[in-house]
Amino acid sequence: METELNHKTEWKELLPMLAGCLLAALLVKIPLLAGFDPDEETFYAKHIGIIVFAGLSLYLFLAGKDKNWLLGGISLLVYTLSALYINLLPEGEGSDSVLLAYIHLPLVLWSFYGLIFIGFDRKDPGRRIGYIRYNGDLAILTALILIA
Repeated sequence: METELNHKTEWKELLPMLAGCLLAALLVKIPLLAGFDPDEETFYAKHIGIIVFAGLSLYLFLAGKDKNWLLGGISLLVYTLSALYINLLPEGEGSDSVLLAYIHLPLVLWSFYGLIFIGFDRKDPGRRIGYIRYNGDLAILTALILIA
């Protein structure tokens, strides 16, 4: 009986992760589904923040115990408007303002992901420290993987 309960709990925890991974994989495959070569375009340079943080945000939303559908809708709107904005920028070499937009959009989405991580509760210092700790762990693990 106990193993059956644990098995159901494991699947319940695994499904949000699978949904986030599937969203990220779908976003990565958009160039192939749309029929253009992603190597010729600057698709991944433009959309890396959206691909990474949309998948992570979906995971956090689905794995969270208290789901606020209004905040989930706002998150979806932010990622949609970010994708629309970055795609409406003019293409071309040598445009410093477009290059700055490519650099800063992932930083803005990282900050927005932080808001999602803390549950949009900016006044709780415990959650904010938890997000800083999460980013520190992520930086350490990334450095270890890059060294190896």
